[in-house]
Amino acid sequence: MKGTSNSEKMIIYKRLSSHRTQKMKNIQFGLLISVPAILIVLGIGLYPLLYSFILSFTDFRLLHDETSFVGLGNFIHLLKENEFWNALKVTSLITFFSIFFEFLLGLCIALTLTSITRGKNFFRTIFLLPMMLSPVVVGLMFRYMFNDEFGIINTVLLNIGLIKTPIPWLLQTNFALASIITLDIWAATPLVVILLYSGLINIPSTLYEAGKIDGTNPFQSFCHITVPLLKPIIFVTLIIRGMDVFRVFDSIYVLTAGGPANSTESLAMYLYRINWKSNEIGMASAGSYLMLLIMIIASLLLMKSMSVGRNRV
Repeated sequence: MKGTSNSEKMIIYKRLSSHRTQKMKNIQFGLLISVPAILIVLGIGLYPLLYSFILSFTDFRLLHDETSFVGLGNFIHLLKENEFWNALKVTSLITFFSIFFEFLLGLCIALTLTSITRGKNFFRTIFLLPMMLSPVVVGLMFRYMFNDEFGIINTVLLNIGLIKTPIPWLLQTNFALASIITLDIWAATPLVVILLYSGLINIPSTLYEAGKIDGTNPFQSFCHITVPLLKPIIFVTLIIRGMDVFRVFDSIYVLTAGGPANSTESLAMYLYRINWKSNEIGMASAGSYLMLLIMIIASLLLMKSMSVGRNRV
């Protein structure tokens, strides 16, 4: 620095050194006070994961003293079980149809909200209400609604003449599965609406104005402006909802308990049954990691398809 004496340089250097020292002390203090929280998180989260991973390679059962290493035996046994594949099929059907209709409805509602000039806060609050209810409460509510004797759905359909006899919604295979999908759509669509709406309002309006100048119609603007810019939010939405639906348990347990004849038994319910009713802890642990592997593969495939679609735009 020209025109700066040695004494002034020393003062500047000391100030910088003092600032760096204080910054390092703050970082060290922050790490020090974070250690208890980090240890608790590791103890609550990481330890059960590692322990269950070890158990997945054993034949560990409750109330049994002897435990032996079986390697990949649990995984192979599950993949040979028809009940496992049935649970996977049920889970896949629930996941696909739930996400499909949730995304379709959520996108339509989010687009509608962006065009509303008055009452946006009111509608956003209304859409948050289903998210405030626990899955158990929602399951009980729909259980009474779908009751074949005094449920409101059968009552309405009978009164307007669409049906002549009550429909046993939760006692027939197809109706029971449709009931679970309907429950999930009602409970989770608001989350999809909020996520997509947050993405839509962040798209610059100047892009749509430029599109109008170029002569694009609303459908072309949606395909070439809205969808490409909304893809990151769409990906996050599909991942969040996919992981959530794929491990669904509580609402099914309350609504149908996996019946009739295991026709609505999801993978989570199947693993619950072999874990707590058959006491096969090692087998259930192996099944949980198979679930995790399936979700990882599905996420990677979705990520790849989204990236391919983005490159084509």
